[in-house]
Amino acid sequence: MERVFLIRDALKPYFKPVIMALLTRMHQNKTDKFVYLFTKFLLFIMAIDVEGLNPDYVIATVEEIQPQ
Repeated sequence: MERVFLIRDALKPYFKPVIMALLTRMHQNKTDKFVYLFTKFLLFIMAIDVEGLNPDYVIATVEEIQPQ
């Protein structure tokens, strides 16, 4: 099996639009299964060992999207 290395700088241009699309989907058509899988996705992203992609980065990205 080939190992995949992720770098935060490579993911950064795509991470915010992906989170925005998922939050938009949750706002428009929320289901229990979607909420469960979205939560699982966020927890996985926070748990993987990638330089610079830590829980603080994920939380900051979500907070940038939410209106003040």
